Amino acid sequence: PRVFRGAAMGSGHYQDERAIPYLVRALNTTDSQKADSAVFALAMIGGDEVRRQMTTRVQTASGFEWYNAVRVLYLMGDPRGVELLRAELRESSPYAVRTALILAADDYWDANVFLRKFLDRSQDASPEGFELRIAAATLLLSKGYVQAKAHLRDILGMEPGIIYLRGKLNDVKAHADAHDALKVYLCLQLAVRAEPSMLQLLMTAIDDQNPVVSLFAARGIVAISNPDYRRRLGQLYAPILGL
Repeated sequence: PRVFRGAAMGSGHYQDERAIPYLVRALNTTDSQKADSAVFALAMIGGDEVRRQMTTRVQTASGFEWYNAVRVLYLMGDPRGVELLRAELRESSPYAVRTALILAADDYWDANVFLRKFLDRSQDASPEGFELRIAAATLLLSKGYVQAKAHLRDILGMEPGIIYLRGKLNDVKAHADAHDALKVYLCLQLAVRAEPSMLQLLMTAIDDQNPVVSLFAARGIVAISNPDYRRRLGQLYAPILGL
């Protein structure tokens, strides 16, 4: 998947239509980063062929493949994609939080409200659950919702054992590694959303004992004062961060 991400984003950047069949195939993968890379790459390539194939899959596919096809149409500005994605902004949808993150980034008010409620109610202690909370909190903080900072501060300072790792409940190292991965993800989100209100959180992370966490915290601090660097980070890590 890591190799695929770079190839996909490169193909999207150069709008290489020869990559379309491979990217379309990846929409149905269970690896979220690979699927997200395909979504962003297809949207960057755009054009009638991508629109035609995504419209077909919206009508015939189901599950994650269907949702990814909707996301491509949405990113292309297709009215059908906008309509279908907004319809997923309901608590009964398995894609509700991911949908809220996409729509809130585009300033849909109801999506912002949804994310605030999600932060207050979420009890999911899996790594994926914490990632969703981090994404929601950093996005809301970038929009001036200062209460979100407390959620991020708690995740940075929490005990690693709080993270639920199936089959590794007593594995201290696995929990420490999972917590470090979440801190890196948090710093990446802050780097892409970077603004002065996030500096305190990044200064906390830069003192982390894990040098990788410190490195990504430093990137975030640089991004606060360098919009071009921040933009480039966003382009590079979009499939990982779900931007």
